Amino acid sequence: MSKEANYSEFFELPANWTRAIWATKDENGRQLQNDADPFKWSGRADPPKIGAKVTCYMNGIGAATVLKYFVEYGWLGVICEVKKNPAWRKKQGNGHNPPAHLFGLDLEKREPAPTLFD
Repeated sequence: MSKEANYSEFFELPANWTRAIWATKDENGRQLQNDADPFKWSGRADPPKIGAKVTCYMNGIGAATVLKYFVEYGWLGVICEVKKNPAWRKKQGNGHNPPAHLFGLDLEKREPAPTLFD
């Protein structure tokens, strides 16, 4: 992929979005099989509609409303208005409530990895 900025925003879900397809490459990790697809969604559920209420589990961001879509380097995401930004995020936004750019996996609840002592 190009190292140049590759970013676009959309007010409608692109019709040709696809789910990211992963395959095990070897014991060291996974390889993205549909790397060339221009609108890959990383979530298990379909992308939410504009106006949908979602929960961002990443970094404790919480409740948000979908405003529009974006694509960066082939990855489809949603731009959301966060209901109540955590303090660290307000600080990053200089006291403002900046919209959040979220990918499909950010909207999925994940269980913590087990530790050696569990």
